[in-house]
Amino acid sequence: MEKIIKPRWEWRTFADDFSKLSFLQTEKKNGHEKSDEDWYLLSKTGNNNVKFRKGVLDVKSLKETDSNGLECWKPELRMNFPTTSQQIIKLHNFLQEIPLPDKTGEYSFTDFILNFILNNKQLTIIKTSKKRQIYVINQCIVEYVKGTFDGMAFQSICVEHTDPQLVLETIARLKLESHSNVSYLKKLKQISK
Repeated sequence: MEKIIKPRWEWRTFADDFSKLSFLQTEKKNGHEKSDEDWYLLSKTGNNNVKFRKGVLDVKSLKETDSNGLECWKPELRMNFPTTSQQIIKLHNFLQEIPLPDKTGEYSFTDFILNFILNNKQLTIIKTSKKRQIYVINQCIVEYVKGTFDGMAFQSICVEHTDPQLVLETIARLKLESHSNVSYLKKLKQISK
């Protein structure tokens, strides 16, 4: 039986340096660290978040932006490799720049990259390296990220939960209300221009 993942309300912001924020000092012992290298596939026309992480392709779609600027993102597709032509057709529905497969059957990760990504002029590919500290604060997942976009350094904080009110309360508790909500997708599109 497939696990159902609920859409989450997310708020993310970027700055040159968040390291002095008090919660990063007080919550340090309660967080855990992850390091990742991701590859984001940016569409010129679409607004879906598509990324590779550890050989898995994930797609999230933006379902709603509320009056407070919070964004509701829903996981739509997770492709493991080898994958099938049916999965690639599903991916095409979220990322129109991916051509439809010309054969049925399985595609290895290498086949997929060579046939659908490598020479695709309609896509922008951005490599990110991230060191993430993940906390649970006020029932929300709070992520502090230090990383690079194609070698350009950035820092980010994200607050997410299925309940938008908890997200807003946590943003206020962390004293981040003066910062704008900017998703990875928006930020990546800004820097890729």
